[in-house]
Amino acid sequence: MGYLYDRNGWRTAFPAGLIDSMTISGKIYAVPVNVHRSNLIWYSPQKLAQWGISAPPTSWPDFLSQADMLKARGVKAISVGATWTQMHLLENVLLGQLGASEYKGLWNGSTDWRSPQVIAALETFKSIMAVADVDTNDWQPNLDKVFAGTVAYNVMGDWAAGYLQGPKSLLYKQGFDAIASPGTAGIFNFLADSFVLSRNAPHQAAAEAWLKECASAQAQDIFNPLKGSVPARLDADKSKYTGYLSWAINEWQGSRTVVVGSLVHGAAANNKQRLEKRDRKGVQHLRPKQGLDPVRLRGRQRLHSQQIATPTRA
Repeated sequence: MGYLYDRNGWRTAFPAGLIDSMTISGKIYAVPVNVHRSNLIWYSPQKLAQWGISAPPTSWPDFLSQADMLKARGVKAISVGATWTQMHLLENVLLGQLGASEYKGLWNGSTDWRSPQVIAALETFKSIMAVADVDTNDWQPNLDKVFAGTVAYNVMGDWAAGYLQGPKSLLYKQGFDAIASPGTAGIFNFLADSFVLSRNAPHQAAAEAWLKECASAQAQDIFNPLKGSVPARLDADKSKYTGYLSWAINEWQGSRTVVVGSLVHGAAANNKQRLEKRDRKGVQHLRPKQGLDPVRLRGRQRLHSQQIATPTRA
């Protein structure tokens, strides 16, 4: 697909790091229409004020300290739901505890899963799960608990903003708010909706026209404010992005922002590898009041660099 990038000037329209994430062996395989952010912690400003909490936690140790305070008030610290939301939380705990470079190394083989730092991060995840309200529902019911006042926080991607501003009719900064999940300020854990071009496509001209439209600034500025995501392009009309999206687009395009890829959403490894990691970690077996056992992980988890392939989608 590189010829389309060259023909349409897309190599400079999209961030280089984003293009790299869709490139295998020097060949580009997808066109992104948007970018979502995984590493966000959502909360109700009014509820935090009622509980005497001045600000959301900026580190996981801060979070655990707040959890003790919340417990005394009969409030759970965080809600977690179905298996994929547990993986979503896990990757962002790892990101917050290890930092961007070591987090990336988990997926390319340069970070040892048996290192003391990783084991400590997994211990932190275990402690977080111990103070969590865990069920098997999807993300929306678990996010609802935050605004019902039964839990304080929920870690979820920024599609939550569309849900909260739409069906829940809440206002950004008043009815709801979000910051980077603990320990990840300045890091953008991304995923992107993208389209590919099939080899020997029977209607290649039409497919190329569709990709060109999806990649255009005009189309991305129409689609993304409705989707609740930010445009993948760097030349978007920022005036069209208000509320949460105004903050999000500045975070995405910030010159100091460090971009990493989400594992659970397919930007750090392909689906086969993601499922292998999930199954090896035993996350699918988590139940309420049950945490992830780092000792068991240490004995079972072994990632080799040759098992990690370049991402096949963004």
